[in-house]
Amino acid sequence: MEDFKIYQASGMLTELVKDASDVRIKQKTITGNIAHFKIHAESPVKIIVDINTTGATSCKITKTGKNILENIMADGNLRGVDFAVNSDKTISASGQAIYNLDKPIYSKWPLTMLRGIHAFVSGIPENSPAGESIMLYYHNANNADVGNQNFYSDGGAMVIPESAIDASVTVNITRWTHVNNIISPQIEIGNHKTAYEEYKGISEIISWGDVAGSITAGTLTIEEDGSVTLETGGQTYTLTSISPIETYIGDNNIWSDAGEVSVTYQY
Repeated sequence: MEDFKIYQASGMLTELVKDASDVRIKQKTITGNIAHFKIHAESPVKIIVDINTTGATSCKITKTGKNILENIMADGNLRGVDFAVNSDKTISASGQAIYNLDKPIYSKWPLTMLRGIHAFVSGIPENSPAGESIMLYYHNANNADVGNQNFYSDGGAMVIPESAIDASVTVNITRWTHVNNIISPQIEIGNHKTAYEEYKGISEIISWGDVAGSITAGTLTIEEDGSVTLETGGQTYTLTSISPIETYIGDNNIWSDAGEVSVTYQY
C-alpha cells in the first residue's frame, strides 16, 4: 500500500512514502497567482505552510476533496429521459431521448482555480451507448461559448480555452439514444480516472488577511491531531475553526489563491 503521495499542479509525483515507519520531510515551492497540491494519505499527516503574500492584499488557503465537481442537477424528465439524483449524488438515467438533450449538472462551474492544472473528467459507465456523454461548454466573460468537450465512458482530460472563465457541465444524450444506467460525475486533479467520490465542498483553512492584517509572511502549522497555529510577525496565533486533520485522509486538494506558498509535509 502506498501510504502518502504528493502531487504538484502539473500532476507529477513529487514525493512518495511507502512505509509509515519511513519518516521524511520534503518541501516544494510554487509561485504564481494560484498554487495547488494534491495529497493522498492513508493516515494523518502534519502540514506546514510557509506563506509570502508580497504583492497581494490577502491570501486564502482552502481544501477540497478528490472530486471538485458539485452536482446540483434537479430531478425530472427531459425529452423522454428520466433523471434522478441519488443520495451519493450519482445520477440514475433511463429512457429514450426523442431529441438531443443537455441536462445540467452545474450551469456556471468556475474554472479559475484550474488554470494550468491537469484535470480528468469521468462518470459515464462502461458499455454505455455512444450517444451518452458528459459535456462541458466553456464560456467567456461575456457569457459567449468559446469551446466544448465531450467525455464518454473512458473519460478524458480537460483542455480549457484561454478565454474561458466558467463552464456548463451537462449530461448530453443524442436523439434516439436509449439509456438505463447510473452516471457518476467526477472531475479530479491528475491524468487518469479513479473511483467515484461524492463532492465534499470547499473548506477554508485560513484567510490570511483576516488573521495577519498587513503582515505578508508567516508559517501555518496543522498538527496531526488537528490543532492549528499561525506564526507571523513574532506572534503565535492559535486557530480553532479548522476541520480535524482526519479530513485529510484519502485524496484531498489544497489551494492557495495568491502569493508564494511553500508547503512542507511531514509524515
